[in-house]
Amino acid sequence: MTKEKEQVEKFREAARELKTDQSDAAFEAVVNKIAHAPKLTNEQIKKFVQGQRAKVAKPARPKDAKAKHSK
Repeated sequence: MTKEKEQVEKFREAARELKTDQSDAAFEAVVNKIAHAPKLTNEQIKKFVQGQRAKVAKPARPKDAKAKHSK
């Protein structure tokens, strides 16, 4: 029971640090938003993932760097 209390307290502290809204109305609004979100097709999911990968893709090395490594 003590470990569970500790976990709850950690959660509450984190929520306070993030200044979250703890009201029931705010919770219900978030649940409604998630519950009524449109279901994505597999194609939409693929496009989304590709877009996310493109955002975090490593930049290409300069041409000089490629030449040095190929020797």
